[in-house]
Amino acid sequence: MISLTVAIFFSVFDFIIMKYPPESINSVIGYKTLLSMKNQDTLDISQKHSGLIAIIFGSWSMIKSTAINREYVQLFKMNKRCLIL
Repeated sequence: MISLTVAIFFSVFDFIIMKYPPESINSVIGYKTLLSMKNQDTLDISQKHSGLIAIIFGSWSMIKSTAINREYVQLFKMNKRCLIL
């Protein structure tokens, strides 16, 4: 359940970063590499690109954690039945 919460938070945060990138180059928030911090144009492009990739991975993490939680619940129900019998 925690992994699903983290994946949702990760996707929402990256969506915000992608849609509203930092207005100027800073060292606090956003995607920071030497190349992306050279000038404002490369910073804007790198923010959008990294945000999109992070949303894709966050979505994949949500799907994966949901599938794992369903399998865990099914296993728990099967074990509970075995204990009752």
